[in-house]
Amino acid sequence: PSRRRLQFVLDTLWRDDQFTIEGLKKVGETNVTVSQWADKPVTYTAFNRPETFQSERRVTFVHNKKNFIGPSAIPTTQIHRYTYTPGQRLVVSVTSSVHDAPFCDYFRAESRWVFDASLLSAHECSLVSGMRLNWAKSTFLKGQIEGFAKSESKSVMLKWVKQAIDAYNSAYPSEKPVHRQDQGPVAAAASEDGRKKDQDAVATMTTTKKLNPDTSLLLLRQLNVMGVVVLVVLLLQLMVTLYNLRTTTNESVRLQKQHQVLLSQFMDKMKCVKSSE
Repeated sequence: PSRRRLQFVLDTLWRDDQFTIEGLKKVGETNVTVSQWADKPVTYTAFNRPETFQSERRVTFVHNKKNFIGPSAIPTTQIHRYTYTPGQRLVVSVTSSVHDAPFCDYFRAESRWVFDASLLSAHECSLVSGMRLNWAKSTFLKGQIEGFAKSESKSVMLKWVKQAIDAYNSAYPSEKPVHRQDQGPVAAAASEDGRKKDQDAVATMTTTKKLNPDTSLLLLRQLNVMGVVVLVVLLLQLMVTLYNLRTTTNESVRLQKQHQVLLSQFMDKMKCVKSSE
């Protein structure tokens, strides 16, 4: 059953585009298009290490959110890639990028999904998922953005897991219903062969957290708000500086006028002294 469940994950949750389309529409995305899988080797470098996947596809949609700043409809693109070892492991890499949004070129988000057939139980299939950001530009808000991503991505991940479990229980109603387990024995007992490579990639991620376009847009909104706050602070500092400069200038002019009056009075007295002589 664990191998069948792993095959179900590949065939129903990833190869079949209907699961992805329904999931995106449930959260309010529009104009969803999913390309066919291109079943040929593809090399991709998420950060520094090139990896070869067996297939890839492109998913595009419009992300609709009411933002305080920026457009409310954001064109979004996802690239899905996977490599599959039958009966053992499925590794999926999903990169998300948004367009026509403030700061959209500062980073690229990648989520990594590692599905394993259990070595201890014939009734278990484990999932380890994580998110990481690949920064293209530096910003002093990097720490805040990464912290915000960690806190927001967990709920997004859990929604996907719930949808996946519901899909499996619907496909196999005669079996004992599957439930989500936050922790299990699979990861501790799994062999190290072929596992360390993917664990290295996941190690820098946040476990059981995923960054999808919804989280990306939340990040952009947070960044927009922080940017406005910084701008307001800078404007206030500029106004204070200009006020101080104006005050200093007025005081300088007042002193110059006072100096001229004193000098004029002194010259008048000198003239009076000369005339009396």
